Amino acid sequence: MERKPQFTQTGVRHATINGHRFHLRLTDPTEENFLWIDGKSPPLVLDQVAAEFLGYVIDAMWSMQQGAGDETENVRDYVVEQMYKKYGRPLAIGKARVTRTRIRSDLDRIFGTLMAVADGTCPIEEGLAMEEIRQDEWAAPARMDLAVTYRCNLDCPHCYNGGPKNMKELSLDKWLKIYEVLWNEGISQVVFTGGEPLMRSDILQLVSEAEESQHPTSDQGHWVLDPS
Repeated sequence: MERKPQFTQTGVRHATINGHRFHLRLTDPTEENFLWIDGKSPPLVLDQVAAEFLGYVIDAMWSMQQGAGDETENVRDYVVEQMYKKYGRPLAIGKARVTRTRIRSDLDRIFGTLMAVADGTCPIEEGLAMEEIRQDEWAAPARMDLAVTYRCNLDCPHCYNGGPKNMKELSLDKWLKIYEVLWNEGISQVVFTGGEPLMRSDILQLVSEAEESQHPTSDQGHWVLDPS
């Protein structure tokens, strides 16, 4: 089945690379580039060149592998050519000289570092410096909690949701529009909450649609779904 493309290149860009979900946010008032891997926080802070490398990798993943796959030679060639068009200086002298060979080497180094972090290596061990993350200056939060229903099969005395449970709920189509708005604003993660999200008959579709772009999780869940 063909995957949906990225909603926009000005919010968050994403791809599944070697089994890991990468969400790259390039547009932010802090002039920093944030990368979430598999929805983990805090994000990595990338400099401009590293962000451009990864951005081209994501573009290539969508162009060649519908947004999910691995770093094939075609992907690598695409990234090298795009970076060479922007930074190539084959006739310069010394460190100012930028060739395709140098760009490919930088790509291997940067991508190797990111994949090592994705596989569980501490960023500091990979040579990434600690950066102060000023969340109060972000253009948008990293995640949004979505109360998809206030219905619940339990009646816990400690529950913070003390209001009525049988409230009007948004339809699937309206939630899909909300996904797109969140995505365009740069929000890469959504958390299903309520109420008990599993009481919605369309919860599987809600999760499936969210997985096309955002990284969905839940802070609730008392029922076990039977796929049959």
